[in-house]
Amino acid sequence: MAHWEQHGFGQWAIATLHEPEKVIGFGGVAFRKYIEDERLNLGYRFAPEAWGMGYATEVGRAALRCAFDQHGQSDAYAIVRPINAQSIRVLEKLPMKRIGSLDDVPGEPMSLLYWAGNQHPVS
Repeated sequence: MAHWEQHGFGQWAIATLHEPEKVIGFGGVAFRKYIEDERLNLGYRFAPEAWGMGYATEVGRAALRCAFDQHGQSDAYAIVRPINAQSIRVLEKLPMKRIGSLDDVPGEPMSLLYWAGNQHPVS
């Protein structure tokens, strides 16, 4: 709530039109620490029964458009674990561009770092 009050945007609770009272996930953009740097982060998490239905792509597009068009942000980033092939496909579909790696989980393979900018069209 503090992020919403300070920035006017943040994470959303997500439900379907058919069952608006049932939250199936959370997603959106919010500022997050990337090791030492604070960046605008696109994130989403869904219940397993909602996987593979296009919700992450829909939320990702809406969140990036909101950040760029309504809130004047110039860049957004996303971190994904390399084992999460479905989420990687979502980020590439948005389209976000892979720009590197981030050593954010000690003892694990580096996370993949993705980027989109407001001059980079969100399809």
